[in-house]
Order: sequence, then structure tokens, then C-alpha cells
Amino acid sequence: MAITKIHGNHKDCPNLEETMKSQGKIAVLLGGRSGEREVSFRSGRNVAASLQSRNVETVLIDPAEEDAIERLYAEDIDAVFIALHGRWGEDGSIQGLLESLGLRYTGSGILASALAMNKVMTKRVLESHGLPTSAFVVHDPLIPLDRMCQQVMETLGLPLVIKPISEGSSLGVFIVHEAEELPALVRKVHHEYGELFFEKYVPGKEITVGLLGTGPNLRALPVLELVPKKEFYDYEAKYTKGLTEFILPARLS
Repeated sequence: MAITKIHGNHKDCPNLEETMKSQGKIAVLLGGRSGEREVSFRSGRNVAASLQSRNVETVLIDPAEEDAIERLYAEDIDAVFIALHGRWGEDGSIQGLLESLGLRYTGSGILASALAMNKVMTKRVLESHGLPTSAFVVHDPLIPLDRMCQQVMETLGLPLVIKPISEGSSLGVFIVHEAEELPALVRKVHHEYGELFFEKYVPGKEITVGLLGTGPNLRALPVLELVPKKEFYDYEAKYTKGLTEFILPARLS
């Protein structure tokens, strides 16, 4: 794993490799308060093990613990590796806190994190640049549920997809095939995750491309195809061994 950018308030922010060479102390943030807490522990421990294998002094901090901020002050941290998943880890919240504390951190900055975590804002940014994204309708809780559902089906047709606006790992995502299913699922997602939206269902392959580096050092990893054994690449398919087949390179023309 190579992280090539660290954000923060310092004028000249060295990357993680430089921090490691200088034997600085790295705080790995893991856990957190999102629905992806357990997955974040897995990620954070793997990151810490990798850093420690290179003789980098590492401390693990769970932001959900009451003394997390005090530990960030007390541990004399040189940089923070964010291994948090989902809300409060990828949405600009922890990035803002670290900026306020004057600590450098890996990954995107506050604005990029906030925009990318909000699926509706991401789609609007894409649309503003002429990039295609599936048709969508934002749920309005002030409109009676029956009328909202009717409007959504008239606009998007069936099947359609319900998604929380700001959740990760496909939490709260449902593919709706029958009109009768829609009201109950809207209530469920709204109750458990808050804001939600509806999206036109677009069948196709699940493709992902990882990027490493920034600027002139940016490079793309090989195109990976994911074939879940469930209806779609949901939370269980993402994190349960054997439920997804990985094909590299992807079967593309």
C-alpha cells in the first residue's frame, strides 16, 4: 500500500513515505460510530500491521472512545492514517477535526470527502460536468408517502433502487421490483438511515478501478470486475468470504 498524499494545515506536507522514513509516529484511526464499524477495525488493524512491519511506530485510536481527542494530543502524532469507513470517517467530519487539531492525514480533504459521501451531491456534480448518471428522485418527507411513491414510479419505473443519501458499503440499499414493496422499504430506510433517494435501476457489470498517487505520480490499477453471488454487491457480498468472485482483468471489450 502506498499513500502519496497527506492533507493538513502545514505548508509543506510530506507524504506518508517521508513520514515513515523520518520515523514519525502514525496514528491509525479505526472503528468509529458508523454501521461499518467492524469492517473499519479489520482495515485499521491490517494497516497498522503493515506499518509496524516496516518498523513505523504506530498507535491505534478509535474516535468513538471518549478519550480519542486527548490521545491525539498526548501521543505526539506526526500523521494520521484514516481507516474509518462510512459516516464520520469519510464524510469530512473527522477530516475537519484533524484540520482543527493541526494534524496531517491521509486521503481526501474536507470538501471532497463531504461531496463524495453524499450520493445526491455527487450525482449533481457529475451532471454539471456532463457525465452520465442514472435518473434519480430525492425523497421529500413532507409529501405524503403514497403520492411520493407514485411520483417515483412514474418517473423511474420499476425496478428501481432505494439508497440512503449518506451511507457506505451499500447499507440500506434495496432493489424494488414490485410497487407494493415500495412504501414499507421507504419507511424502513428513512427510519434507519435518515435522508434517502430513489434511482433508476441500471443492470450491468460491477467494475472498480483503484488509483494510487496524485498529480504526475497518479496511476490506475488494473480494472477489476466483481461478480456477487447475491442479487447485487451488498454489504454481505462485500465482506463475506466466498460471496463475490473477483475477475482480473475485467471482462470488457
